[in-house]
Amino acid sequence: MSIALTAESARPLPATGALERVASMLLACGTPEGVLPPTALYNEGWLVRLVLDWFARHPPTRHPLDVLPGSSWRSEALLQSAFAPRFRGDPLAESFTHADGVIGNLRAGSGRGDVLPASGARQFTVVEAKMMSGLSAGTTRAKSYNQAARNVACLAEALARSGADVATIRAGFVLLAPASQIDAGGFGTWCDNDHIEAVVRARVDDYQGQRHAWLEAAFLSALPAISIDVLSWEAVIAHIGAIAPHDAETLNAFYEQGLIFNRPARPSRAPSAAT
Repeated sequence: MSIALTAESARPLPATGALERVASMLLACGTPEGVLPPTALYNEGWLVRLVLDWFARHPPTRHPLDVLPGSSWRSEALLQSAFAPRFRGDPLAESFTHADGVIGNLRAGSGRGDVLPASGARQFTVVEAKMMSGLSAGTTRAKSYNQAARNVACLAEALARSGADVATIRAGFVLLAPASQIDAGGFGTWCDNDHIEAVVRARVDDYQGQRHAWLEAAFLSALPAISIDVLSWEAVIAHIGAIAPHDAETLNAFYEQGLIFNRPARPSRAPSAAT
């Protein structure tokens, strides 16, 4: 089943006046007249939507965020986990992963908001966006199962569930963050292939042999084909600026507001490859 909006569902809502008020409240964010906190608008969620919207409206340029012909994008999509509950109260289980963005030929998964590559998909890219916040170091039930490894494992699970051919699909995980945060260290280590493999292997080992078949058939077979990129917002905006300077100028203004209103956090501690 496709998750693309139909003509019927895409019709404007009749409450036009209410939507205009929503827009006015968002536009007032960060001003003395604002009734919402500035971070309701100026955050990584809205910035990644603006960036993906731009790439969707422009031809591919061999960039990791390209939206190829026939592909689309979604924000806040869910990804199924290979470590879903096996029974009620499963002490090792985890729920869906929330992806800030997903690019590709998409279809609905279980019907609960999760997505999978469609039949014959050419592209499936998961995007994680940060603005001065770190990657989570683990889940409630797996303390060392960090956010980068979890996203890549869910990506591999989506490829396996859909039956996608990893040799022909453009699969990727992209982490977007401020250049200063990337330069501070941590993200590069967490997004290293060897580190991700070690973390996922440790997660599988928790199951004492019950998930090793998945590890071999779904994860390790897909990992070499998954492109993993850590990109700064500055570099992405510069790329856009080389094509559409005015668009880059407006995106950069939004980004600078985001940096102002999002208090810097300490960078994620770079883990060892064995954790």
